[in-house]
Order: sequence, then structure tokens, then C-alpha cells
Amino acid sequence: LFSVICIRGLLNYTKEVYHYWPEFGTEDKKNITVEMILSHQAGLLGLDAKFSIIDYRDKWDMVENLLAKQSPKWPPGTAYGYHVYTYGMYADALVRKVDPQHRNLSQFFQEEIALPLDIELYIGLPEEKYHRFARCQSASLWEFRFNLFDFIALFGSPYFDFMNIFNLENHDFNNPEILSIGHPAVMGVGPARNIAILFDYLANNGSIKAKRLLSPALVKALQEPLTTNLPNVYLLSNQASRGLFLQKNKQGHSIIGHSGNGGSIVYADVTVGVGIVYSTNYLSVSDQ
Repeated sequence: LFSVICIRGLLNYTKEVYHYWPEFGTEDKKNITVEMILSHQAGLLGLDAKFSIIDYRDKWDMVENLLAKQSPKWPPGTAYGYHVYTYGMYADALVRKVDPQHRNLSQFFQEEIALPLDIELYIGLPEEKYHRFARCQSASLWEFRFNLFDFIALFGSPYFDFMNIFNLENHDFNNPEILSIGHPAVMGVGPARNIAILFDYLANNGSIKAKRLLSPALVKALQEPLTTNLPNVYLLSNQASRGLFLQKNKQGHSIIGHSGNGGSIVYADVTVGVGIVYSTNYLSVSDQ
């Protein structure tokens, strides 16, 4: 999505965020660039204040103010760690600032990417589509116990409470009102095949059958690691690029993609030119 915004000259990856959002340039954040946000280097992986996911929809001015005032947990650009919820929130705020129509990220994605490409995907599922949604099932107690030591390590992290902004539980994703909220980090919904088609564009230099999503140069920019030699402080093992993660598969092919809650994953294999997705409604507690 940010690559599409870059194509239109609305945003530059290397520009400081405060250039587009002046209120952001406080609390030692003035040197944070757009690509630092997108590659989890900003140190803004949580918020000091808590609020509900409903507040995210209904009290955006409050949310934006909290985002702008938050101070980083490490000097930006010196480390990286997974910004689980805040990644999508800062991205949403930036889209609202640079889009001439001031649409939120969910609206921009729907109107400028999903509809033009004729791909049914949503960031926030419309409630009238809820009857088609495969209900989420939580992991069993046995699986939780089997992975207990992983949870102890997770809960022991100094960042865990800081990141736990919404107190969302897995069963909340079966609530049609909550599922309809366009939070970019957690509410992506769509048929697995359509998610794979979107990543097929990335695997094929940005175009499929005469439809172009991105230029080859911008697809290449998504494959550039930005976190090489930086310490990983929270939950990341793969190198981060501008919004995606990079790794090699078992065949040695370069792949770019992202994992999701419960074990879902999508990636583009740029060597063979194919987008691949595994989507599950069983929300596993492990990465297996």
C-alpha cells in the first residue's frame, strides 16, 4: 500500500515522518523516517496509554494524539522489534495525513488497490459479509501447555505489557462489530486465493496480465533488507524491509511476506513468480 502511495508522489520512504505529520516530531522522534516505521525500527512498539479497539474506530483524534506523543523505547534506527499493533496504527495515521481525501488506510486499500485489481480483500470486514467468515477457533489447553515455556519467555519480555494495548482475545475476532473495525495490523480478511493473488503481483515485478500494481523498482525496494546487523529486541527472526519480511525458503529462493495471528502466512516467491498463502481459522499458539 505504501508503495502505491509512493508511486503517486504523496510520500517518500526516506523522509522523516514529521514532514507529513508535524505533531509526530516530539519525544525524540524527529529523526524517524517512514521506512523506519515500516521496518519496525522506530521503538514505538506500544503505547503508555490503553484504549479499546472500539475507541480506535470512534475516537481517532484521541488515538492520533496518543501516537504523536509516544516516546520511543530505544533510540530509533539502533534496533528492531515487532510493532504488533502500533505498526498498523502509525501506518493508518500516515495514510490519513498524505491522502488528499484523508481516507483511512482501510478505505484507501479498498478503493485504490482491492477494487481496481478486482480482488475481494478487506481491512475490516463489512458486517453484511460476516456470514461468509470462517469463525476463529482457539488453541486447545493441551497445545497451550505444550508451548508453556514459549509463553513464559513472551510474558517475561519487558515489552509485553507495553504492547498489550487492546486486551483483544481470540474469541473477539468472531464478533462482527470488532471484525468490521479497520485496524490495519489485525483485521485483514479475505479468501486465501485472493490474498495469494495480491502477492502474485509482488512475485511478478508488480504486474499480472497487463494489470500493474507497482513498478519493478518499487517491488525491488520491498526486497531490500533494512535491519541487517541491527539487534532484534522483540519477536523477530527475519530481516525486515519496507513493510514485509525477508527470508530464504528451503529451495534457497528469496521470499518476501508476512505472518499472521494463529499461524497464517503469505509470501511472494520472486524466483519462480508465485504468491503463496496458508490461511487458517485455527489460531495456533505456536509457529508450527
